[in-house]
Amino acid sequence: MDEQEIVSLGWDHQNFLIDGKPFIPDLSEEGNTLLVRLPCQPHEDLQWTIPDTAKRLLWEFDLGLHRPFFPLEDELHFQSLLVALKHFSNTIWPQVKERSLGGILYRGSALFGEHFLWTDSQKEQFAQGGEESKNIFCRDAFSSYFQLLAHSLPDEMPLALCFDMRQISSRAEMLNLVSKERFEHFLLMLRTNQWPIPTLCWDDRNIWVSCMPKHSLGVCLPQTIFMRKERLLQFDQILDRLDAEGIAFRVIYEDFLSEQWEGLDEIYVCFPDVLSLQAQRKLQGFCAAGGKVLKEVRGRGI
Repeated sequence: MDEQEIVSLGWDHQNFLIDGKPFIPDLSEEGNTLLVRLPCQPHEDLQWTIPDTAKRLLWEFDLGLHRPFFPLEDELHFQSLLVALKHFSNTIWPQVKERSLGGILYRGSALFGEHFLWTDSQKEQFAQGGEESKNIFCRDAFSSYFQLLAHSLPDEMPLALCFDMRQISSRAEMLNLVSKERFEHFLLMLRTNQWPIPTLCWDDRNIWVSCMPKHSLGVCLPQTIFMRKERLLQFDQILDRLDAEGIAFRVIYEDFLSEQWEGLDEIYVCFPDVLSLQAQRKLQGFCAAGGKVLKEVRGRGI
């Protein structure tokens, strides 16, 4: 392979990147990307075929993670999945990395708590929590599992998680559940009509970028630890009021303010009492660059 043909793969909070430029996969017959599903579960023989195509290859690892009551604490099952991923890394990736786009590690519901396989040790860990934190606990368990699996795949390979959010009506709950704070090392692709952040979306046939109106206002979402039931309700009410008044906005995560404020003139901090010192310093930098930090949106009903 000539040096000039070598490409650099990556991702940001919204897109796959090739040589630093956004690349939107089109999975249609005439599109630029071919989705290749690889059966990786313990009973599979791992006899995979590399497609002969000029399209970019997006690899989907069928690990069975989307199935109800997946055995997170079954060490033999975990090691079997690692064998499949290492087989891909060692035998397939060297042949396809210049034609690849990335991989999909999970495609399924974001409500992990609905089908969570509880073990005694997990019950003991969760004993101090409450019903409202069940989904967060289960999310954290799966997030850690995703990260452990990812270690067996090439470092330079962008990895995506495809979350189905259609069962969740609260935007605040959705934002809190799949926060960038918890999934920093993955590109998220979402199936929902209510996501207030530019992102990749997916359905059973294709992938696309969500369209959002032009906005100059960012709404800061605090760290997950502070977003309990009452604050989630308040945050939903704030977003609903902005919508009702026709104010275009996008939500940005507190821990990633400087990465996500590009294009914004104002940032609304609706819960200043829980703002971290690090976030306060970042906002001072935002103001020094000409931006404004709002603790209320005056004259607009908020």
